[in-house]
Amino acid sequence: MRNYFYSFCLLYLCTFVCNAQKQYTFDHWLTYTRTFYKDSIKIEHRPFYTKDSTTTVIYLTNANDNSYHAVVTPKGSLHYRLQFKDENGLTFDVNLLKTELEQATKINIPCEFVSSYRNHFAFMTKHYAFSKVRDTLVDGKTQHWYSFSPTSKRRQKRSKSGTKIYRVAPETEYHLPVFDYAVAFLDWQLAPKQIPNGIFAEKLFVDYYDHIDQRDVLVSFHKIDKSIRIDAACDYTQENSKSN
Repeated sequence: MRNYFYSFCLLYLCTFVCNAQKQYTFDHWLTYTRTFYKDSIKIEHRPFYTKDSTTTVIYLTNANDNSYHAVVTPKGSLHYRLQFKDENGLTFDVNLLKTELEQATKINIPCEFVSSYRNHFAFMTKHYAFSKVRDTLVDGKTQHWYSFSPTSKRRQKRSKSGTKIYRVAPETEYHLPVFDYAVAFLDWQLAPKQIPNGIFAEKLFVDYYDHIDQRDVLVSFHKIDKSIRIDAACDYTQENSKSN
């Protein structure tokens, strides 16, 4: 994948009606605190953290369509890095000024920054499943916990696979669940009732050695009205739909 990291803004505010474009709409801005915990064991193909590290992560989502979302992280004092993925076949990774993302309602992404995307791990859905972990009570409200992990202990041991754990925020059932992990999204697509709708109040990744590697905690969320547009020429979702 090409590297799109530049020190200047690569997006253009759209102040006119754009023809022949694909539009993604976002109605929620979710802010999380993400913590990477200090590692004690080096694991292949994974970063090794010598100390705890915390950052802010923002998700731009659509409550009624979880096939796409944008993950936004700070890049210096003036810029955001925006990583977008449509599970139906395209992705882009760009930098933009914080003020532009926060103030703009319509943003154009030039085709030069858009790439085709295909999930090569779809076959893994048959080896993973959601399961209910437990319910807890916080401030008088029931909190539902679910996990996503391999169904076979033998396979999990062989691959040293970890477990994703999700806590669903109460009173957010109007919002479809948003998954970072493509296999989890595909598994949810096959059987949506495995896990209830709702914004995740907390997300954890527990590695095979039962060590919490990453923890996301929801700080706040609010409704927004934003859209991102790309030219029809780089709408790779159309190509993928024809090949399926």
